[in-house]
Amino acid sequence: MSVVVHKASAVPPQNPAFSHAIETAPGARLIHISGQIGAREDGSFHDDFEDEAAQAFANLEAVLKSIGLTAHNIVRFTIYLTRREDSDAMRQARNRFMQGHAPAMTLLYVAGLVDPKVHIELEATAAA
Repeated sequence: MSVVVHKASAVPPQNPAFSHAIETAPGARLIHISGQIGAREDGSFHDDFEDEAAQAFANLEAVLKSIGLTAHNIVRFTIYLTRREDSDAMRQARNRFMQGHAPAMTLLYVAGLVDPKVHIELEATAAA
C-alpha cells in the first residue's frame, strides 16, 4: 500500500499518535470497517474500561486480520467515548494497538452508544 503522511507544521497539535492527513494512492483498495465495541465473542461485556478497550481493539484487529490487513493499514480512525475519564486508558490501549502507526484520527465524546454497558466504539478505514 502506498500512502503519504501529512503532518502540517502550522496546525496544532503536533502529536505522534495521529497525522493531519493521509493520502492514499490512486486505485488503492479502501475498506470501511463498522464500529467495533468491547463485547466478547459471546456478547458479554467487561466490567472495567481497560478490559473493554482492549477487547474493542482486539475485535478491530480480528476484522482487519480476517481480510489480510493489520493496524498499519488503517488510514482513518474515529474513536467514540462516553466518558472523558476513560481518555488516558483509551490512549494506552490505542498506542499498544497502533504500535507507532499514526493515521488520521478523530476522538469524539458522546452521550451514549449502542448499549449502556458500552463506553468505547472504534470505527476505521483501511487501505491496501
